[in-house]
Amino acid sequence: MNKEKLSEIIETLKTSLPIETVMEDFGVKLYRCGKNYNAFSPFRTGNRSRTSFTISPKLNIFKDWVTGQAGDSIKFVSLLENVSYPEAALILARKYGYITEEEFQGRKKFTKKFSEALERKHNKIEKEEHKIAKPEVLDKVFRLFLSHTKLSDEHKKHLLEERKLSEEDIKKHMFFSFPSRAIMRKLLKDIENETFEGYDNPLDVLKDVPGFFKRKEDSNFTFMKYKGIGIPIKNAFDQIIGIQIRSDEVKEGYSRYLWFSSSFAIDDPDGKVEFGTSSGSPIDVVIPDNVKYSVLFITEGKFKSVKIANTYNCIAISVQGIGTWRNILDSIKEIECSEKIKEKYGKDFLVKNVFMAFDSDICHNVAVFNQLKKLTDTLLEEKPGLNIYYTYWDINYGKGIDDLINNGHKDKIKKYEKSVWDSRYEKVIEKAKEDENIDEIWKIPKEKFAGYFEKYMVL
Repeated sequence: MNKEKLSEIIETLKTSLPIETVMEDFGVKLYRCGKNYNAFSPFRTGNRSRTSFTISPKLNIFKDWVTGQAGDSIKFVSLLENVSYPEAALILARKYGYITEEEFQGRKKFTKKFSEALERKHNKIEKEEHKIAKPEVLDKVFRLFLSHTKLSDEHKKHLLEERKLSEEDIKKHMFFSFPSRAIMRKLLKDIENETFEGYDNPLDVLKDVPGFFKRKEDSNFTFMKYKGIGIPIKNAFDQIIGIQIRSDEVKEGYSRYLWFSSSFAIDDPDGKVEFGTSSGSPIDVVIPDNVKYSVLFITEGKFKSVKIANTYNCIAISVQGIGTWRNILDSIKEIECSEKIKEKYGKDFLVKNVFMAFDSDICHNVAVFNQLKKLTDTLLEEKPGLNIYYTYWDINYGKGIDDLINNGHKDKIKKYEKSVWDSRYEKVIEKAKEDENIDEIWKIPKEKFAGYFEKYMVL
């Protein structure tokens, strides 16, 4: 199949195949929201909320507001099936009868350069996304917001007794109870008394800060309401660049952890609100008071990174969901040029050794392993020479590394070099597929696959 024919197929798919049809046919349940649809993101296992994954039939595109992934139906399939853009196009073309099985089987292998060029040409997001404020602006607004909050006794008890954090930890990391909108009047006065570079009217800054939006009926700014513990997300320069919420109550099918975001207002179908902004997927950086080692831990969730930093005197960064790691390279660059880190380490900090510390269920959760492998492959591609290790421990000692530490078993952690782990894990997958006589590893229950892991993953 030549390039002209392939481009023709792609354009035909984009103009004749509704993206909502593709979504439903690939197992995504859609929820009508005005002229658009919402859905639970198929690309994330955590932080799942219907409002953070939207589909626009008019533009024929999707947007994942947490990961930043967006595009047409072909891009959706390429992400879902982990294949290149042209390969995804041919999968769709075969599925919907635009090409024959013989044409599909006779397809050529596409080079990475060609695939990326084809995607740039065809996968264009027609709608301009609303910008998010610069880190220094976010930090100033979020700190003003936090100045009007308190930590309830109930939430403090959870942090002390359940999370095993110290009073010092709670203060240092600025945990708070999410406030009511009653604070808005005082907050607006505070903002009006500040100056923000690039904004003539200080209040206009709220157009670009996640969580805030304007009501059209009275032209007043307000913010999204939540009930739970507020978790400030900071970068390597100690700037608050996002806020996560640990919800007090969790609706069925939703995650306990949500982003302080107002992405719903960007394209409000009812026309009642405006100036919403997505939180994106900011990476949190925790710096211990005494940085002893040039080791970087990567984990999931701030509570884990706080425990790692305190216990091992290492810098720990956390993604807020296993699939939301795509900004990690930027975070590493910031870590290596942070004066604060240099001061605490005593010299230039260069990341050489990386420890991946995700939950111990990696042994039976192939989806987690696949995301971990994508992340570490990307790190090595961009920073050759890194020493990357996977950490692992017996699940009986704790599910997460924070559980392991809190249960008094910090010495039970083991590390394995990436290439060794990857190759053996791939062999376990192939052995399981062979024994079960199946092509798709996802069809094996996690508990059963765990048995293969224990039997064949000889470490």
